[in-house]
Amino acid sequence: MCKEFKDMIQRGVWEVVERISIPERRRLIGSKWVFKEKRDGRFRARLVCLGYSQIPGVEFSDNYAPVGNDITFRVIMVLQLIYNLHAVLLEVETAFLYGKLEEEIYMEILMGYKEVYADLGNNKVLVLKMAMYG
Repeated sequence: MCKEFKDMIQRGVWEVVERISIPERRRLIGSKWVFKEKRDGRFRARLVCLGYSQIPGVEFSDNYAPVGNDITFRVIMVLQLIYNLHAVLLEVETAFLYGKLEEEIYMEILMGYKEVYADLGNNKVLVLKMAMYG
């Protein structure tokens, strides 16, 4: 969880703003922690926003994840064999945190964030600058 916080703060995923700066008729979305067990037995903590509470057309226009599927992977492997190419496999840990948002999305400050930054009170919220999971 600490690594996830550090990565998000380092990438500038959100900015802390006053609650009164939220435009009228805009809702605050929540967030939660999701834990996934990796193949080696370790757990990966991901902070996800509760995107299902967003209003389509107001708080988002499109949603997609630019990821490859198994067919794409197989085609690339065949091309590698045909043309005798060298391949390197890379893992980008915070790949989804690189997408810039066009919409303004406001999120409640999550419980763990309050513990890290104790001076933040109920009058502060987060405005998302970069894409998050969820």
